[in-house]
Amino acid sequence: MCSMLEAHTVLQGETASEPWSKGGSLPDRLEHLVGRSIDRANELLDLPLEPGSPSFPAVVRANTTLIGTALSTQARVDETNLKREKKGNDVMAELIELIREAKASDPDRYGSDPV
Repeated sequence: MCSMLEAHTVLQGETASEPWSKGGSLPDRLEHLVGRSIDRANELLDLPLEPGSPSFPAVVRANTTLIGTALSTQARVDETNLKREKKGNDVMAELIELIREAKASDPDRYGSDPV
């Protein structure tokens, strides 16, 4: 009996040197997993919605979950980026204030030009 990793390797014709293999670095494996997950999500979202089909409720639930997860993740990414941007602006403001204070404390050394 073979492991899931070995089965996938045989089925996909991939080698153990692929990024998702046990030998790959964690960031490479995670990036590969995320890429495959997004591809699979797109495949699921592309499934036809046929109300008479027995799989219709499952496809609708899967689509609803995928869409909700994608929107939630994007909102978190946007929030993180905004926090990073704001933090960067705060650091810049602090640096400008430090420069002003230094110039005010010793104008001969630092010059009297405003920042």
